[in-house]
Amino acid sequence: MSLEIHYTRRGFYTKDHDTLEEILCFQRRGRVYCFLRDSETKRFIRKLDFFYLQYHGVFEACYPDGCRKGRGCNPSNNLHVECYSYEPVEPRYHTSIEALLREIALIEDRLVDACEPCFAEYHVEPEAEQVVARSIEGLEECYMDRCET
Repeated sequence: MSLEIHYTRRGFYTKDHDTLEEILCFQRRGRVYCFLRDSETKRFIRKLDFFYLQYHGVFEACYPDGCRKGRGCNPSNNLHVECYSYEPVEPRYHTSIEALLREIALIEDRLVDACEPCFAEYHVEPEAEQVVARSIEGLEECYMDRCET
């Protein structure tokens, strides 16, 4: 469920969820730099002073006629809950790639924790979770709806 990271000799890259390009971070002379890079030509598009990590969790229990066959109806039948949380990552405050990767791991934990009250409100646990990197700011939200029958 953690961010998909590909390691390089001096850093790492990950896929930008918004542009489908690469976010490349590397260390040079005791500083960490991140750039948005074209995934095909490998040319730098622009420097990123910060990028975002976004968590997306989903619970979905959609059944025909609104009830589970042989189990009856309960409040979690035909329920769809989604939660999004995000937090910025600022590479300029790090002196090494290892420090940046440690912060990314801490941010991932905070993002999951931020969505726990959303799922707890409906007494469910997320079935599908993912963390993505984004170059564009996202929205924090928690919403629930009923599946259409």
